[in-house]
Amino acid sequence: MSKENPIVRYENWAEKHPILATTAETAGFYAVKYAIGRAGNRNLNINLSNANPNVAKVVKRSLTDAAFLITVKAPVKEEVIFRAIPHAASSFLEKRRHPRIAKTVTESADLLFALAHSGLFMRNEDKSISPNFKISRRDHALPVLPYISGRQFTRTNKDRGLGHAIYGHSLNNALALTHRVLNQHSNKS
Repeated sequence: MSKENPIVRYENWAEKHPILATTAETAGFYAVKYAIGRAGNRNLNINLSNANPNVAKVVKRSLTDAAFLITVKAPVKEEVIFRAIPHAASSFLEKRRHPRIAKTVTESADLLFALAHSGLFMRNEDKSISPNFKISRRDHALPVLPYISGRQFTRTNKDRGLGHAIYGHSLNNALALTHRVLNQHSNKS
């Protein structure tokens, strides 16, 4: 048995099984983000996760609408805006021998993705939320965890393509939505 570097071994496996790799990475990152978010909320009294008030408006209509918006529509739209377009611009700049500018473009897109998910640029006029599905949020989260997600989706897009980035984003959002629904269900009991 060869003593191949575990990272190289994983990369070889991921190349042969890209969907499984995207699934495993997304679930792993979600678990880490969840742990960091809980530690931040509990120990630092700082919200490190998403604070998107628009989710509450959709959920107010129906959980089915929320599930479609959160797991299909938002990931497709956001990955095109924050991954595909910057990736194309970055590739163009790298071909023109401007690697620092290309890196700045992708990192700026990840930062904008994080800020868009932090609630800093959104107003939540309607603070009343459906009694069947409540989303608790603190105003203006620090965009640490959305930035980590953005970097993960950027790497996935670069290594495996836009379809895998959309899939990973959808899976991440589905895990978050499922967690919130189960959490609220257990709080009602």
